[in-house]
Amino acid sequence: MLAGLVLFPLLALASPAIVKRDDASINQAIGYINGNITKVNNTLNTFTKPKDSITALIIKAESDDLTKSVNNAAAVANASAPLNDDQSFNVATAILNLQPNIYSLLDNLKAHKPQFDTAIFGFSASPLVKSTLQEAQTAADSFGDAVTPKLTATYQSAAPVIVQQIDDKFNDAIAYFSS
Repeated sequence: MLAGLVLFPLLALASPAIVKRDDASINQAIGYINGNITKVNNTLNTFTKPKDSITALIIKAESDDLTKSVNNAAAVANASAPLNDDQSFNVATAILNLQPNIYSLLDNLKAHKPQFDTAIFGFSASPLVKSTLQEAQTAADSFGDAVTPKLTATYQSAAPVIVQQIDDKFNDAIAYFSS
């Protein structure tokens, strides 16, 4: 009985707080995604030599962080209440601003395929890149699935087009690393 009285308040303190999610939270999560895209892109730009295992491992770790930030954004969107028109506009604008950065990263990955083909002590890391891209695509789709129903009808109708464009770009990069 005494243990229960002591543990109950501790459990209450250990429970996560219920936080109202809104466009600011979603936009902050999109900002983290954008920061991680920039980080991976910057590291890719230093990936110029064949057989550069160290940089390849750094890119893999940063790519995993990027995927985690996308999954986090999906969780934030899932926890969000439906957005009003102004909030939907803010989130849609942030996503539209993110889209060219996603494309840039995927194009940059493709441009560095020759380095990935010899990255692991002369052996190809391309299958690992392909797998990482597939994981990132799944996360991006989850984010799209989470944020779309939170938007107002006007923005919901445009969301599938944007999601499909991003999916097409991922599919192109995945196919490129499949060969």
